[in-house]
Amino acid sequence: MRTWRDVFNSRQLLELKVYQEELLRISREKKLNLTMSLLLAVTIDKIVDYSTSLCRWVPGGEFAAATLGGEKKLPMMWDYVELVPHNTGPGSWSSMVGWIERVLVHFSNSSLERGTVVQADATIPWLPSDSVDVMITDPPYYDAIWYGDLGDLFSVWLRRSVSLLGLE
Repeated sequence: MRTWRDVFNSRQLLELKVYQEELLRISREKKLNLTMSLLLAVTIDKIVDYSTSLCRWVPGGEFAAATLGGEKKLPMMWDYVELVPHNTGPGSWSSMVGWIERVLVHFSNSSLERGTVVQADATIPWLPSDSVDVMITDPPYYDAIWYGDLGDLFSVWLRRSVSLLGLE
């Protein structure tokens, strides 16, 4: 696999392309606002996670694991499971819309306050100890986990959707 295209079979690529074309058509015909168009683009991006030749069947749980399957690596396998996004099961359009809806409802019902993100050395205190309720750090993985490479799988599709909508 030399390009991101190589992790998809021809049916999966066609299905994702059709979703993007429908996103463009619906956005224009229904004159969707920016937020709605972006949410639909993110829904396609979620479908990408279940539409690669790197998805596998989890026999003990009787379900299909997404591309990353909760892990921070791209698995190498002999065979893969292929889901049907236009159906109603796991990895489908309706299940991904439901997932995004649950996230939006959760955030809108939460009392979370806006946070501040700072890149700093976690070994050097830079805030008074009683000035924050919580501080979250991410340990240095160095080259153990290639977050940028893993993120490219999804950003390629999201960038394409956003570009089709003229939202670059």
